[in-house]
Amino acid sequence: MTVAERAFLFGNDPEALAGAAGLAVEQDRAWSASALDELGSDPETAEVNLGEARAWSQDASKAAKALAFVRAQGLRPHMFVFDQELDDIQRHEREWLDVHIACKAKWNETEHCPTHGAAITAGRERQRQATIALRKAVHTAMRVAEEHPEKFTASTNPRPDGSRD
Repeated sequence: MTVAERAFLFGNDPEALAGAAGLAVEQDRAWSASALDELGSDPETAEVNLGEARAWSQDASKAAKALAFVRAQGLRPHMFVFDQELDDIQRHEREWLDVHIACKAKWNETEHCPTHGAAITAGRERQRQATIALRKAVHTAMRVAEEHPEKFTASTNPRPDGSRD
C-alpha cells in the first residue's frame, strides 16, 4: 500500500493518522516491554513479542509518513468509507481479547483453555473474516481509484465554501 493509499484509507484525516501512529507506538512499547520481561524465562515467547513490536513499529512509521503526505499535499479530510468494516474488526477483536484477558492460562495457551478457548478461537475467526471483508472493500475502492483517479485526488475535497480545487 502506498503512502497516498494509506492516507486515503484514513480519510486524509490528520487526527486519525496521528491517532493511528500514537496507538502503534504504544503497542510497540508494550510488546517490547513484554519481550524484555520474557527474555530470561521464555526466549521463544520473547521472540514472538519482538516480532509484534516490530510490526507495530512499522505501522507507526507508515502512519507518520501518511500524515506527512497529507500535510505536504494540503489534503482536506473526507469521509472515511470503511468505518463499518473497521468497527466490525475492532468489535470482534475486543470480544476475544476480553475473554483472553479474563483467562488465567498462559497468554499463548488461552486458545486451548477448556473454559475460554472456544470463545477466543471463534472471536479470532470473526475478526479474521471481518478483516477479509475490509480487504475486499479496500481492493474494490483502489480498483475504482485506479480507473477513475480524478475521483480520489485533492480536487474531490471541497473547500469550506463548497468550491473544489
